[in-house]
Amino acid sequence: MHNPAQELRKSLEDIGFVVHVCEKQDNFYTFPSLSHLLEISKAVNPSWEFLSQDERNNYFQDYEKEIKNHPKVIFETATKAEGKVRFPYEKLTVCALKPLKAREN
Repeated sequence: MHNPAQELRKSLEDIGFVVHVCEKQDNFYTFPSLSHLLEISKAVNPSWEFLSQDERNNYFQDYEKEIKNHPKVIFETATKAEGKVRFPYEKLTVCALKPLKAREN
């Protein structure tokens, strides 16, 4: 089974790090509404300014459709139009240090 924390820990230890913490946490980011999520997506899209109006409309129609059909996205209303939208994400937390002797090599 795929375990990113275990894989990262092994990689760090293989190159000389002492790993104190290496863990994966499953979290959710919650948006107040689908429209809020779409507006934020427009604001952080680096290619937005280079798209024509038609391309922008098509892009976000597709984007909205993908969000609504994504199996892991949770809508807190039956209509998927308004209400909170929850996105799952995984977070890796690592605290590691390379001993001074190993750093000198």
